[in-house]
Amino acid sequence: MKVVIIGAGIGGLALAIACRQENLDVVVLERAPALEPLGVLPALKGKGVIVDSIEYVRYSNGKPLFGMDQKDIESFGDNWLVIARPDYHQVLWDAAKDAGAELRLGSEMETIDFQASCVYLVGGEKVAGDVIVGADGLWSRARNQVLNKDSPATETGDLAYRCTIPAEDLQALNDEALNKLMQKKTATCWMGPDRHCVLYPLKGGKAFNLVLLGPDNLPKDVRRAPGNLDEMRRSFEGWDPRLTKMLSGVTSVLRWKLCHHEELESWTRESVVLLGDACHPTLPYQAQGAAMAVEDGAVLGKLLGLLDKSQSRMTEFRNRVPEILKVYESLRKPRTSANVQGAASNRQTYHFPDGPDQEARDAWISSSKSSPSTYTYAFADPEYLRTMLAFDCIADSIRAFNTWESKQRDLLLGKL
Repeated sequence: MKVVIIGAGIGGLALAIACRQENLDVVVLERAPALEPLGVLPALKGKGVIVDSIEYVRYSNGKPLFGMDQKDIESFGDNWLVIARPDYHQVLWDAAKDAGAELRLGSEMETIDFQASCVYLVGGEKVAGDVIVGADGLWSRARNQVLNKDSPATETGDLAYRCTIPAEDLQALNDEALNKLMQKKTATCWMGPDRHCVLYPLKGGKAFNLVLLGPDNLPKDVRRAPGNLDEMRRSFEGWDPRLTKMLSGVTSVLRWKLCHHEELESWTRESVVLLGDACHPTLPYQAQGAAMAVEDGAVLGKLLGLLDKSQSRMTEFRNRVPEILKVYESLRKPRTSANVQGAASNRQTYHFPDGPDQEARDAWISSSKSSPSTYTYAFADPEYLRTMLAFDCIADSIRAFNTWESKQRDLLLGKL
C-alpha cells in the first residue's frame, strides 16, 4: 500500500513514521522549499525538559492556585516533556527519513483527483497513491478539495506573543525571585483578566519559552507580525513582578493571530482523508493540538497497516480503504472535538476578570477538599485530564479494526 501525505508538519510526519512501521510505502509532499531550522539537531533529550510540576497562579502576585506534582503527572502513564516546536519538528523529520519515507520539499499541491487517487503538483507532476492524506495545516488546500468548497479558517479574536529567552539573559536581570522560578522544572500558567501567560524551560534548561495570550490587535487577515515590545509590556502591567521583570529582558517577540475552524461534517472523500489542523484546529489553551495530530498519525498508520495485512490474507478486503478511513474518523472525531471544546472552555475560565466568577474559580481549584466529581473547570478536572492524557490511541485503533474486520467476515459469510 502506498500513502501520499500532503504536508510535512508534525501530524504528517507522525503519520509517515507510523506508516513506515507498518511497512507501507510513504511519500510526503511539502510545498516549502526547505525545512527550518536546517541542520541535524542534538538528541531530543538535550532539546526538551521533563517538568516535575505544573502550576496555575494568580496573575497579580504569582500566588499558587492549582497544580500537579510529579506523582500526579506520572499517574497519566509517563513523564511530561516540554520541547520547542521547531526542535520537535526536526526530530520527527529525521525519524521519518531514517524510517525510509520519501520526503519531498518544494512539492506544492495544486489539485486532487479523487477518482484516480492522485495528487497533481504545481508544474503538472502526478503523484498517485492508495491513500491521500491532507495534513497541510490550518489553511489546508486539501480540506477545500475534500469539502468541494472554500473553507478558510476564521479569526478567534485572540493573539499570542511568542518568544524564546536564553536563560543567561534572564539571569543577567539579577532578580532573586525570577532566579528561583528558573531553577524549578515547572510549567507555570498565570491566569488574569482577558489574558494568560505560559512559561516553561527548553533545551535542558538553557532557554525558556514564554507565550502571552490575549486580545488580537493585528489587522484583519494578517496572520503574524513582529511585536512591539513596549506595547506587550504595557499589556501586562500590574502582573506578577517575576513576569514583568522577565518581559523587561525580552529583546524581540512575534505576534501570532489565533484562528480556528468550525467542526467539519466529514473528514473523508473516497480514498482521501484529513489529519491534524486540517480538520480539527484548536486554540492552544489546552496544549494538546500537536498531541492530537500525532495521535491522528499513529491511529491512521496503525489502521492502514492492519488493513494492508488483511488484504494480503483475504482478497475480499481489497479496495476497502474508504471504509477504513471512516473507521479512523469515527475514532478521532469525538476525541479531537472534546479537545477543541476543552480549549474553548479554558479560554473562558483562564481569562475571568477579577470578580465573582474569578473568586469562585480560585476558591474551587485551590481547595484540597474539592471532590473530583464537583470540578467544573476542564484544566483542573482529574477525570477529564485522565481522559485526555492517559489515553491509549493504538489499543483503541486495534480494537476498532478488529470489530470492523469481524463484521466484514460475518457479511462475507452471510451472518449479517
